[in-house]
Amino acid sequence: MNEPEILPIVNIQPSLPTVVYDVSEGLVPEEEVWISCYRAGHDSVHARLQAMLDQKNRSLVRLVPKRTADVQAYLRPGEPRTYDVSCQSLKIPSTKVIVPSQEYVDRELSIPNRPHQITAFDVSPDSTQFACGHLNGSVYFYPTTNHPEHHRYHPQPLSALFHLRKYCTPHLSSVSLVQFFPDHPLLLTAGADFSLSILPADPFTEDDNNHSAREIKPKHVFSGAHTRPVTGAGVVGKAGTHVVSGSLDSTVRLWDVNEAKVVSTAYARSGVLSLAVGGWPKDDIKIAPLLDDTAMGVDNNKTGDDAAATTEASNTTSTTEAPLTAKDDKPHLTFCGLQNGTFEVFDTRSPLTTIYRSTARKTHTSGLTAITYGRHLHQLVTGSATGIVTVYDLRALDKPLACFRRHAFSPTTTSSGGAGIESLEFLSDEFVLEVEIQPSGEAIDKPPVSRVVVGPADGLPYVANVDARGETGVVVDEELAGVDCDPVRVVKTREMGGKMGGMAWDVWLACGDAVVRRYATV
Repeated sequence: MNEPEILPIVNIQPSLPTVVYDVSEGLVPEEEVWISCYRAGHDSVHARLQAMLDQKNRSLVRLVPKRTADVQAYLRPGEPRTYDVSCQSLKIPSTKVIVPSQEYVDRELSIPNRPHQITAFDVSPDSTQFACGHLNGSVYFYPTTNHPEHHRYHPQPLSALFHLRKYCTPHLSSVSLVQFFPDHPLLLTAGADFSLSILPADPFTEDDNNHSAREIKPKHVFSGAHTRPVTGAGVVGKAGTHVVSGSLDSTVRLWDVNEAKVVSTAYARSGVLSLAVGGWPKDDIKIAPLLDDTAMGVDNNKTGDDAAATTEASNTTSTTEAPLTAKDDKPHLTFCGLQNGTFEVFDTRSPLTTIYRSTARKTHTSGLTAITYGRHLHQLVTGSATGIVTVYDLRALDKPLACFRRHAFSPTTTSSGGAGIESLEFLSDEFVLEVEIQPSGEAIDKPPVSRVVVGPADGLPYVANVDARGETGVVVDEELAGVDCDPVRVVKTREMGGKMGGMAWDVWLACGDAVVRRYATV
């Protein structure tokens, strides 16, 4: 697989949901909106449509093309925040476009033209609160509310809750990561000041209604080990007795939480840009090991800290041989995306051990700025600074399962031509299984697909369906609308109960305008 598949784009006017609401409520009789569609190798299509009430069904808002019927758009019946958009000339099939159900806005931080940008974000496992990290080293906690029960065409704005916020400033500069512990009311943070910390993350209670914003203090601070910004970290196992961190100093370090000290260190070939932690694959599959000791050798092109790190690459250090946690009967894995465009896999037991190193791709090599891992899917996804998303099956890490992007790349230009990938997340850690009904009435199983939420720097997030067999390519399943040209910094997903016994998922986006957007998808 040499060149990435280039996916089409459907982009709607960010204020379209508000326009539809105004028309439905009779505030305006009709209003013009725009929808744009893009496909590589073709001229872009920019359509004008008129939002108006249906002549017969006055509770239905229609989007009527003004000049040409090339672009068609419909509101889904019973789903007032979901549109189906297609473009005939670009051969873009009907694509689901979803607008947020909620927008969380802190009026003190989301200041137009100069917002306090969100650099890190996470949602608690029970979705009752979320945390945001900012450029100035501060971390804020906010409570959440349920999705609005009544039908709304536009997002529910939520800012009144924010007087309940809790805050802390555990870092001297930009916060690079916040992550809730899976089974404990704690939050792990990492920063550009070379340190990590653990903050209390007690749930919000009714007593909090009687308080204004209040400051909290860190429980633990980890410092003195990394010599460059910490770019990624993760909690190892449900017990939460250890955390792992990666840094631009090319080291991956395992920390004992209670003692706040490093118990093991491993060295990567290049600076760590992104990091993901997860359990051993569900089916106990084998991951291809390092082929020989030469993979652990020194890169003679490196200097300074990187050279020193790789010199010791085959001599992983450790101060303890104890297992990570008594509850974990399987090892955990740490995946690191590196500055040189490769990734490495570590066995996150003490001592840390490198079990796989990828080779650099010959084309479009750039740093891996995002990485995510699906344990039950046994898949790994990486995202690069030039906008390339690559999907791997852990059973064959040397051969990508799929590779795609949203913009063409020209190596002759000074710009990459593609928006960098800021964040990646699986919508679900299970394959989607569907059947196709043939004209004869026979039901044929479709290939299982995994669903990846992509958060790019151009503010056009989407959900991609990836064929697990690598046979049918990649399809844009959903466009996540509502972000107005601001970078999507972090993507998070949470499972929630669906109707009729089915399942549905929340998608959370933390964006450069300091707004947190929540989407309901199925």
